[in-house]
Amino acid sequence: MGTMADDYTKSLHEEHKMYAAWPPNSNFELGDFGIMTGDEKTIFNRYGNIAATKQFPKIQFETRRGSSPKSTLVYISKDAVKYNFGPGIDLGVKGLADIVKCKLDVNFSESNGIFFYSDNITVESIDDKGFIFEKIKSHYKNKLWRKEFVLVTDVIKAGNTTVCISEGRDASASFEAKVPAITIPVPPGIPISLGNAGIKLESVSKTNIGYDLTSEPGLTPFMTLYGIREWSPWRPSVPDGDVIQLSAMDLRNQLTYGPEILNSGNTIISFDNIDGPEFKIVYELPKQGAGA
Repeated sequence: MGTMADDYTKSLHEEHKMYAAWPPNSNFELGDFGIMTGDEKTIFNRYGNIAATKQFPKIQFETRRGSSPKSTLVYISKDAVKYNFGPGIDLGVKGLADIVKCKLDVNFSESNGIFFYSDNITVESIDDKGFIFEKIKSHYKNKLWRKEFVLVTDVIKAGNTTVCISEGRDASASFEAKVPAITIPVPPGIPISLGNAGIKLESVSKTNIGYDLTSEPGLTPFMTLYGIREWSPWRPSVPDGDVIQLSAMDLRNQLTYGPEILNSGNTIISFDNIDGPEFKIVYELPKQGAGA
């Protein structure tokens, strides 16, 4: 088990394939740049913004806002957190509930157990990423952009975000949960789940909680990042011309964060079935006497 920051950012990255803001009440913007820290390099430390610093001249961009319906993001540590909604109480009139009110109890069985809920999710992105990536590569060649820098290219914006992280075993948190805008007749004891949109949580009590954030509006809990990796010769331990299979994740790790595929020296990399779940990689290694 690592630090609270390491466990939080690593767990959410593995679940949602995005980088989680740390601390969770941080706000990040498109164009922010910095370095990755922590045991698993999953913690983003901001240095500045490419559009607001003289260090990287002539880098400006437009923002694209997603048009998809707003959604909800949830993460609950497996085997470490259990939660339960109490019976719902109809607060509406004439059988139509304006708000359903209930109790939410969260119990933790391990340290650094995570309960995360974020609603009304929208996505904002740098519009012309290809243009920005070329600018970054140019600054890298001119030694202005450091190899370890990463760039925020997409941010997740949330309506309300709640995060609880346990400090030890037997931790617990209780909330009053209000679920709005139910427009059908509501029977007693209506079932509520974290899939309901727009749940408003209010803290009632907490025990042994190491980090607490309750229904904080307007945060950016997640982001995606772009960075540059220098290419170094890498060859699998297989005979010349043999075919091996690499997963898409393995390929990305061996090549680059970005979209381009590079050759190194006399090693030729060709691709087949690139749209499939796996890439077929054919390596043609240099013949004896070939130039370096």
